[in-house]
Amino acid sequence: MTRVRVLITGCSAGGKSTLLEELAHRGWATVSEPGRRVIAAERARDGDGYPWDNAERFAVACLEMAERDWQRAGDAVTFFDRGVVDAAFALRRIGRPAPGRAVLARCPYDRVILAPPWRALFEAKRDPERRHGFDEASVEFEDIAAGLAAMGQATDLLPRTTVNARADWVEKRLAAG
Repeated sequence: MTRVRVLITGCSAGGKSTLLEELAHRGWATVSEPGRRVIAAERARDGDGYPWDNAERFAVACLEMAERDWQRAGDAVTFFDRGVVDAAFALRRIGRPAPGRAVLARCPYDRVILAPPWRALFEAKRDPERRHGFDEASVEFEDIAAGLAAMGQATDLLPRTTVNARADWVEKRLAAG
């Protein structure tokens, strides 16, 4: 089987994690969001590497974890809930040096799917680990989309529809090549 890495990125509360859960349920290999795992690790060790306390430490930890995730992907189609580009762009947004194009050269994704801002979904999904509003999430989405375009990375925009319809759409796009 051919190794294919598919990044699902975009707006906070855009339905990325829910989509990954559905894809996993359908038998696809998936990798959960580095940010959530970093927050869990910080909480377990009573650390301060949270995005709201130490954005740089958080973004660096996410970048390192995402690179390890990318390297560990098996010889199959693997879907990533956020990835190295998300962490790199987070570093750039806070004014820190970011790897930029080097990220895609080191850890290229075969396909990138963008989850767009979706206010109804954002407001319905209250999350204690998300301490920013819809406007900030929308700015993050625009930054990611523009950054990927500037690096020459083709993207597909995920439709705003049910999780099952989204998973069907992803599978059809993947099958079409």
